Amino acid sequence: MPTPHTLRRATPADAAGIAALDAARHGWDPDAITTSIRAALERGRDKVWVVVTDRVVAYGKVVFVDAKTTGPDARGVRTGFHLMGVVVDPAMQRRGLGSALVRARVDWIASQGGTEALYFTAHDNHASLSLHDGFERIDDDVRYPRLLAQQRQVLHRLPLMPRHPLRLGTDVPTTAVMALYEAVGWTAYTREPDALMRAIAGSTFVATRWDDEQLIALCRVVSDDAGMAYLQDVLVHPGHQRKGLGRQLVRLALDRFDHVRQFVLLTDDRPEQHAFYTSLGLTDTHSTPLHTFVRMPGV
Repeated sequence: MPTPHTLRRATPADAAGIAALDAARHGWDPDAITTSIRAALERGRDKVWVVVTDRVVAYGKVVFVDAKTTGPDARGVRTGFHLMGVVVDPAMQRRGLGSALVRARVDWIASQGGTEALYFTAHDNHASLSLHDGFERIDDDVRYPRLLAQQRQVLHRLPLMPRHPLRLGTDVPTTAVMALYEAVGWTAYTREPDALMRAIAGSTFVATRWDDEQLIALCRVVSDDAGMAYLQDVLVHPGHQRKGLGRQLVRLALDRFDHVRQFVLLTDDRPEQHAFYTSLGLTDTHSTPLHTFVRMPGV
């Protein structure tokens, strides 16, 4: 009789189980890696799915990669959501758990607006290549030095068709930007459209979501990509609010700038704003020894 199992998102409580799988696979000490795995799950950058019986028997994760941050030794890196390796307990292999983990993560990428799922592996990893059989090979020699110690990798993609596609980049049509900012009532920006478009063009990171040709959500960050990142704008069209779009975009920005020491923002003091940002792991400076100083009209 097949062993009953559950596939779900991992929590920090699963860290020891994930560590046990990695330790058995690589000959590591599980206690030595449990703490770092738990910290990664708490931080939220690695999106991990687990298959659980009475213990964790399989896992796979998704990592967002920006080609701008992969270092000088990188080659062929593609910006987007990447499926990282699936690990299955040998006693539970050939039961479809690996395929189920691939499907669950691809579905999640589509739910975030991703228009493709990316995946890389060693060119001779035939088991992994077979598991991702529906993916299209797009590069035979890529290097992701910050994610994998091995050198030569083969990159694949699976095209997706999400309901509200995610687009990255500063090339956003002026008419679409103005319509969104006007819809949320941010008239301080729309009174000076040229300045607004210069601000977007000068941003380090701009993520948008679309309903056909209508811009329905936008998030932008200004950063030196080393010490600080400032979350300047997050806005969602009133007709698409309370669907998680704003949360998804801020979470994506946090992932993109995970390597930066300070991720900061300025917002009003409404309780719902406080609840929103603290739920994403940010800390109100009122509860710390830090102080914020600002120069802006009306303050």
